[in-house]
Amino acid sequence: MTQHSAAAAVFPRLYRPAAWLPTLAITAGFSGVEALVHGSHVVQPTVGLTAWEAIYRAGFAVSLAPMLLPAIRSTPGAIRRVLVGLLLILTLGAGLALIAAPLAFEAVPCLVVAVASFVLFSFARHGSAFPAAAALGAGTLVALATPLTQRHDGLDVLAASIAGYGACRLAFSRKLSFLGAPSPWAGIDYEVRNLANLFIRNSRRNWERAYADGRWDFLDSTAQRPRHYVIAGLVADRFAEGVARVLDVGCGYATLYPLLRERIAAYTGLDLSEEALRKCQASFRSDARCCFIQAAFEDFSVGETYDVVVLNEVLYYFPVQMAESILHKAASLAAEDGVVIVSMNRDWKAAFIWRRLARVSRPSQSIRVRNQQTGSYWTVNLYTAAELRGLCSRRSLRCR
Repeated sequence: MTQHSAAAAVFPRLYRPAAWLPTLAITAGFSGVEALVHGSHVVQPTVGLTAWEAIYRAGFAVSLAPMLLPAIRSTPGAIRRVLVGLLLILTLGAGLALIAAPLAFEAVPCLVVAVASFVLFSFARHGSAFPAAAALGAGTLVALATPLTQRHDGLDVLAASIAGYGACRLAFSRKLSFLGAPSPWAGIDYEVRNLANLFIRNSRRNWERAYADGRWDFLDSTAQRPRHYVIAGLVADRFAEGVARVLDVGCGYATLYPLLRERIAAYTGLDLSEEALRKCQASFRSDARCCFIQAAFEDFSVGETYDVVVLNEVLYYFPVQMAESILHKAASLAAEDGVVIVSMNRDWKAAFIWRRLARVSRPSQSIRVRNQQTGSYWTVNLYTAAELRGLCSRRSLRCR
């Protein structure tokens, strides 16, 4: 990576429109919200107060520029993350303004300080000392101007600092990694469709489109292997070599199968996507121990049972109200001494579903596997089918 001086990192000679236009637009938005909420709280101007008022009004531009300008020459998607953080603060301010106006509520955080805090925490997070110092200087001036212009008190400034910190944590979180993609809108569209899966229905059309676009090609990457190793290890620990019959629900490209091939008797890959199974057939067409079926798991019905039913990164793509019934459906397809293995990556959907499943049954084994590429982790839980079926019967829950 080309090295730049600290000054050039903050004040590059060429200001791209991609930095200037959002800066001006967001600055106008912030100033408008601040004027709406706090415009009537300024005392009669004097020469000294007029100077502080000018600093206050310039606070947005002063604190925005040091963050936006170097962002365009750093990691992919950095400027998008900056804009997301600033829009979060702006949305917070606009929402509070709507509440404050009719209720005459004056304790609204200072958005200028929130922006300055966002900039400061963002630079500190990435170890950029000089830009962080510049942001701290700008933020200090704004913080001094805030009480002198009698717009805010200390509590408002503290709340604004917390808001800036929260916006920084969210904007630069791994949950928004799709912002670094060449087409972030595709990532946003994908997340929206995932929410539709979670709360409405699991759409085959969405899956076909995702596989056709290559969105799931990363499943074959080395970074995804640890959870597959753990699942294969659990199968090896439970069943003798050449005995287990495995049903892999939502098998995708059947990435799990090569790790099981030498230890199991048969493998059935089930997936909603015909596009994914077409690749599976091409990869394993000469292997008599595996077969692939295109069907929705909710409607899947066979006259045999399996020693292992795997729900590997699929449970949080069903409507959330179906989580327990999907687990029970898996148990109904398992043999008497069979097991159900569930794997989910850490996110808010998984946390919510794990809590729901905990009301049904506790796993016999639970293993946490770290993803070295992202820093996140998977939780792999093993349930015994006999226990799940017993709970299903006692609770009179219909296993679909």
